[in-house]
Order: sequence, then C-alpha cells, then structure tokens
Amino acid sequence: MFKQLFTRNSTSHHCHGDFVKSLYSHLKSNQSGHFHSNICSIQRKMLHIDIDATNETIPRIGCHSPEDIPKIVAERKDHITSYHGRKLSDPYYWLRERENGAVRKLIESENQYQKEKMKPLKNLQDTIFKEIKNRILQTDESVPYVWKDYLYYSRTEDGKDYKIYCRKALGEGKEEEILIDLNELAKELETDFLELGMYEISPDQNIMAFSIDVDGDEFYDLYFKDLSNGKIYSFFFSKEENLDTSFEFGNDSRTVVFAVCDEAHRPFRVYRKTLEMNSFVDKLEDCEPLSVKAECELIFEELDEKFFVSVSKTLSEEFIFVDTCSNNTSEYYYVRTDDLPKDNLKLFANKKRKEGVEFYISHHTKHFYVWHNDDGFVNFRLMRTPVENPDFNNLEEVLPYNSEFYIEDLICFKNHLALFGRSEGVPN
Repeated sequence: MFKQLFTRNSTSHHCHGDFVKSLYSHLKSNQSGHFHSNICSIQRKMLHIDIDATNETIPRIGCHSPEDIPKIVAERKDHITSYHGRKLSDPYYWLRERENGAVRKLIESENQYQKEKMKPLKNLQDTIFKEIKNRILQTDESVPYVWKDYLYYSRTEDGKDYKIYCRKALGEGKEEEILIDLNELAKELETDFLELGMYEISPDQNIMAFSIDVDGDEFYDLYFKDLSNGKIYSFFFSKEENLDTSFEFGNDSRTVVFAVCDEAHRPFRVYRKTLEMNSFVDKLEDCEPLSVKAECELIFEELDEKFFVSVSKTLSEEFIFVDTCSNNTSEYYYVRTDDLPKDNLKLFANKKRKEGVEFYISHHTKHFYVWHNDDGFVNFRLMRTPVENPDFNNLEEVLPYNSEFYIEDLICFKNHLALFGRSEGVPN
C-alpha cells in the first residue's frame, strides 16, 4: 500500500491575522507544493520590516482601514442548539446553510472587505512574498519511499507551481517514470487552482488512483490511470458524489473501497466497487462518470453525526479496516484484503462502541496489537489478540501499563515493533 494524503493548514487570528491569511493564500496560489515555511516565522519576519524602505505610508499593520469601507456585520438570528443536555444560544447557526444565497453573499462581501482593507499594503505583501520565496529551494526532491519493486517520490522544479510524482524501479541506472505531473494536468484542465487529494497505487503496481480538486471546496474527482501504458481509464467518480480522500484497493487490484461524505462534509458511508478496466480516453474531460448509488455497493453507514468514517489498510496489507470515531469514542469493522470483493465487514473483536473509550489497531503476523484507554487506562494500555479469533474480552498484555508514558502509535515491522509516545510531554 502506498498513499499520499493532503490536508489544509490554518493560521491563528491576531491583530495582523488578515495580513497573514492573505499572504498565506497568496503563497498557496503561487507556490502550491513549494511552501513549507511555518506561518509563525512570517509573523516574526514582520517585526523586522524596514517601513522607511517602502514607498507607502503604513499605519498599524492589518489593523487599520479607510473610514469609507463599511464593516461587514452578519445578521443575528435566534437559534438554540442542544449538546449533551445543555442548551446553547447560537445566533450565527444559519451560516452553516451552504445553499443559502445570503451566506454566499456575506462571504463574498467579507472577501471584498479584506481586499479593500489590505490595498495600502499590496507592495509590502509582494516584497515579503518574494523574500520568502527566495528562501525556498525551488528545485527539490522528497526522500524516496520503497514499496515492493519501486522507489516512490515527488519533486519540484523551478518556475513550476505544482509537484511531479514519480517512481523508479529498484536497481542501478533505472529510468524515472512520471506517475502524474500536476503542472501538465493544470494546463490540460485550464485551471488556476489544483489540489491533489490523494493518490494510491494498486497492489500489482499497474494502476494509479488519484483525486483532484480544481475549485477549492475540498470535494474531489477520482480518476484511474494505467501505469503500463500511461493512459487514463474511461470512467471516473465525479465530485458531485462527495467522495472523501479515504480509499483502498483490494488485492485483486480491481476492487476498490472508499468513503463518501454527507452534505456537511462528514464521511459517513463506505462503498465497494469492482471496476471494469477495459477502455481508455485521451483526456480527463472525456471520462464518463460512475454513479455511486446506482453502480456501487454500500457496505457501511454511520448515522450518528458525531462520528466520522475512514478506510485504511494495515501495514501488512492483509486487512482493510473501516473505523468510525468521534472525538473520544472508537469502533472498528474489518475484512481480509483478499476477501474484499465478496465478504461483509465484521465488528472487530466483538467490541461495540463505548462512550469515552478509544482504541487503535496494528497487525503483525498472528496477532492484532491494540492500545486502548478503557478501564481507566488514560495513557493507553498495549494488548494483543489472535487474528483467528480477536476478542476484547480475551486480550493479552504486551507491556505493563505505564501511567507516565502516553502511547500515541505502534508500527509493526517484520521483525520488531516500534512504539511511539510521550513522557512528561516529550516525544519518545
């Protein structure tokens, strides 16, 4: 299994927050794939700006706007929400209504207000952007990742906005194979914005699934590419299907399983589909959309809005898990990767969700390793259970519980286990 996932960053809201967010947005639109600087360093840099070197009269940065620019004030509407038996007043609840034209109008007005407010600092923004850009290595390459017969990596080139994803067969003198060049893809789609949601290589290493967003709404079109001939398969899943970036191949390299979001962008359903890979197109725009509801099989649905669903494969590649979790409660279902085309999901270890109980799973040969916080083990306790008959009521202790060590993760390698955690707040 080889996967790349991408998430968005956020910045803090200080007096100069509008400036930072504007600069960050400017960087992303011009340097997607290149910008790795911490936003805090940008804020620190601001403290050393030579104001006299600019041609502008600059008031307090980001905290002043011309008096003739009216502030945008959202309308307050009475609304009561109830959480865990407590009723709370939320006069801005109506802003969640995505299809409400008034919400969109308010957002557009806010954007325009920000542009007008920041006009006096346009030259300064450009200057800082150029300084930061000059600190970034334009032509660079990621550390390669070995998976089966190939080295997988990404690289960037000077003057290009997006990453290029590549691989090389193992061995000396092997030629580079470009899996996907986002720069060429942006040209083909004639878009000023392109974000790669995820990409995944099939177990036989001949098929690449990749999802892209050209609108910035974090909903993605999902395409499939034949790596043996470089051609695009003739079908795709449209963003209208609300696919999440959670996706896995079965071991047959034809059956796929993926999560779908609801209107609130919450992953809540998991579908399965065995793809018919027998026709190609020359361009992405020529692909025909598949219908999730009509052509795919629903294998899991989470109706509780507090829970989010995701799909993942164990590092051993022997099992696919569907986890449904809230901020403090876990539940898992699973199937053998070989059996994905036909078998149903099973509840893991007979462990139904219990409010406040979290647990996580890794697989190694004959055992599932589980670390959980049930029974008061707030720092998590490491246990294991047999693969053939996993049961939470018959867990075997792997390590004695340590109240001074918080377990964060466990990675199972062929001959050893790597345990990650914190002691007195320090990573170990």
